[in-house]
Amino acid sequence: MEVWVLRHGETMSNRQRIIQGQSDTPLSDLGKKQAAHTAIALKDVVFDKIWYSDLSRTKQTAEPLKEFHSEDKVQWAADQRLREKAGGVFEGRRMGTVEAEATKQKIPARQFRPEVCLCICFFVFHHRVSNLDLYC
Repeated sequence: MEVWVLRHGETMSNRQRIIQGQSDTPLSDLGKKQAAHTAIALKDVVFDKIWYSDLSRTKQTAEPLKEFHSEDKVQWAADQRLREKAGGVFEGRRMGTVEAEATKQKIPARQFRPEVCLCICFFVFHHRVSNLDLYC
């Protein structure tokens, strides 16, 4: 079994360097184009299941795949457990202000690394796949 993990397309919060955490932010116009490009790039891949978080940005990223991987052939499911890590008090704030606050609160740099809060939003399971490198 192979597992593919894809990140959601760009949101305005990404562009503005705002920590989204579990805030439900939609894709930007560029993010929608990235999702469409990804769907085309993956059109010939055979998938068994497509799982994504219940946040709108991941649903909008996955939605264009339905053109090539319909729900009658592939099992689709939104799952809240696939949400990215919550941003806590920093959620909704710009990265620069968060780093300043961490310094003010004397949080050691090794404990405060918002850039590594991974967003695992979109899982795809399949049987076989061609050699395809995909970067969005």
